[in-house]
Amino acid sequence: MRFVELSSDEFNRFISENRRSIIDFYSNWCYPCKMLEDYLSREFKGSNIIIGRVNCDLNPDICDLYYIEAIPTLILFVDGEPVFIITGYDIDSINVMIRLYQMLEDNESYNVFKEILSFAEKHDLIIDSRALIEVLYLKGMKCPYNPGIDRCPCSRVLEWVKYGVRRCRLFYTHEDLGELR
Repeated sequence: MRFVELSSDEFNRFISENRRSIIDFYSNWCYPCKMLEDYLSREFKGSNIIIGRVNCDLNPDICDLYYIEAIPTLILFVDGEPVFIITGYDIDSINVMIRLYQMLEDNESYNVFKEILSFAEKHDLIIDSRALIEVLYLKGMKCPYNPGIDRCPCSRVLEWVKYGVRRCRLFYTHEDLGELR
């Protein structure tokens, strides 16, 4: 694991040159930001993970672009697009993000991820990140919540959304999210 400080100019190059990248938005005066850096350095020591760091005090333009209102904030970018955002020092979510980052190194997992992302965007669905990890682990061949389904995301999700039946934990509708809050 290593950290790379990014200026405004270096930021765009960093997220566009890497198929997947994690950006840590922080400030030197922020204690939770220091805790996050220490946690990542300790827990993922020796891994090949590279995290770009953007100091919010020195790069407010990037923070404005991604609506960073609280720090620390971690964003996972895939193909230059933000796909997973964590605000605060939430160890469970951080571990999910790192696991997703590691899984996307594999081409088959990456292709399944892109398929799921495309499906979610097309049908205005929200992806559950923890369920996504399980689906990618299975390479999308079996739905972990409905073993009889051969491929996830499946066409039956549309029926579930259409009729309001919650059977799949991979996708949420905006209405589901409202009920969970």
